[in-house]
This record gives sequence, structure tokens and C-alpha cells, in this order.
Amino acid sequence: MKLLFTVCLLMGIGWYAGAQTIYSQSFKNIDGQTVTLSSFQHKKLLLFIAPIERSDSLRINEIDSFQTVYGDSVQLIGIMSIEDGYTDSLLQEIKAYYTGSNIILTEGMYTRKAAATSQHALLQWLTTRSLNKRTDDDIIGTGQKFFISSNGRLQEVQGPAVPFFNIRLVALIQ
Repeated sequence: MKLLFTVCLLMGIGWYAGAQTIYSQSFKNIDGQTVTLSSFQHKKLLLFIAPIERSDSLRINEIDSFQTVYGDSVQLIGIMSIEDGYTDSLLQEIKAYYTGSNIILTEGMYTRKAAATSQHALLQWLTTRSLNKRTDDDIIGTGQKFFISSNGRLQEVQGPAVPFFNIRLVALIQ
């Protein structure tokens, strides 16, 4: 019985240790420059599906306030989701929404699993359990959040309805 327990424990540790970290991912930012997440190694990250519509101004203000309060403890990365309305024609307007913040914005990318091979590799990592060792949840919509711990592991996924200033997320950041 002890042998079986030991074998199972070692297999579990091996499975978890083999998890890819997010640091192997890269993307282009909204200005077309490549951002390599390995440059954020040992830093907490909060990736989120970014609101892009003028009607989302309250959520954008919430994100800006969140960045002001916690920006020294976590790097925010806003993902521009094509399925959630991003088009290149909105580029200047979106930049204006986020002007002055230290939030990194991605270029437009396909975020949903339904996009199949067009789903960006970063989103594949965030939504595929065999890569992130946490969840297979698909993208739901703007405001969805993915918290990455300082060791590069996906630690928490929160839906769009959950505000940025919530007890769980704040506790993870601090």
C-alpha cells in the first residue's frame, strides 16, 4: 500500500512539475512590438480580456484605479479580443482609453477555443489544462481575469462579472 501511495505521489509531482509556465509565451502589443513574458519572470501577472467599447467606460475606470493601487505589485496585461469586438479601426480610441496607465495591451487576437488553430498561443495556454495544469475554461467575455503567480503558474481564473477589486484577487496580489 505504501508503495502504491509513493508511486502515485511521484507521478503527481512529475505531472505538476512538467507544467509549462507562462514565461514561454510571447505576443505583440497594441503597437506591434513583441512582448516576451519571460521578461516578467518572478513577477505576478494579471491578464484580462480588455473592455474596448465606450459603453465599458465604468469597467475601464475600474481597471485604471486597480492599476493605480496595485500596479507596483502586479503587471496588468489587457487582451484585445477580436471575438469581443476588437478591430483595428478602434485602435486609436482604445489607446486613448488606456493612455497614461502602465497596462500592457495586446494586439487584436482570437481568444476563444472555437477559433481552433487561430486561437492565439497565449490564450491556448490560458484555456488548456494540459498546458496550464489548472483549467480548461474557455473565454467568456470582457473582464475575465487570469492571475499568474510569481512562479509562472495559473493560480486563479475569474469571470467577467467579478469586479477587479475583490477580496480573493486582492489577497493573491498582496
